[in-house]
Amino acid sequence: MQELSTTLPRLDRLLSGEDFDPQREETTFRPAVTDHASHVLCPLVCRMVLPKARKVSIEFVSFGDQTFDAIERGRLDLMLNADDGYLPPRFTSEVIFDDTFSCVAAKNTKHPEVLTLKQYLAAEHVGVGIWNELQTLPDKRLAGIGAKRQCPIWVPYFTAAVRCVPGTHLLATVPTRIARFEAKRLPLRMLKPPDVLGGFKYLMAWHPRMNTDPAQGRKPASRWNR
Repeated sequence: MQELSTTLPRLDRLLSGEDFDPQREETTFRPAVTDHASHVLCPLVCRMVLPKARKVSIEFVSFGDQTFDAIERGRLDLMLNADDGYLPPRFTSEVIFDDTFSCVAAKNTKHPEVLTLKQYLAAEHVGVGIWNELQTLPDKRLAGIGAKRQCPIWVPYFTAAVRCVPGTHLLATVPTRIARFEAKRLPLRMLKPPDVLGGFKYLMAWHPRMNTDPAQGRKPASRWNR
């Protein structure tokens, strides 16, 4: 409930605005999302936002290497992504939720519940690649201390990484929300990764020109920064 009370008011701002009535006006919003965002937020939108906006449709688009350019050109309205340091400074953003990383391992793993950095680096991992060969947050933070993990396999999605783990010796480092959901359905154990991985913020980001678009519900920065 705490997650809903924090996230939904911010999602509602997509459909609010003094000159825009989602009950009467027809429009389509096109946000770009990662698999993490779609996993966490798409079900909430379907259950709790769309019923309030019967004439509005939302077309979620996969996050990729053309996302920033598409937002710049107006082909996409906004993006939902982790604060990984790659967001162009010309974009405006707001934090919509916080998360941490967890490791998932096979149910019969011999790894301890809390992994030291040495144990983490000695293990083999399912890596989750992102567009344009940029480093993921775990890899960036390890690189910051001069370390690198062993990833004999890379996949494009967190959920795919988790499902590679059962019956193997591999670890997958994924957002805790995804780990908890999948651990209820698969023969997995959740492990605490080294502290160096830390947590992260998830952002909603858009081009500043949308601040005055009533269909987007964009208001001055003071409203967004409350």
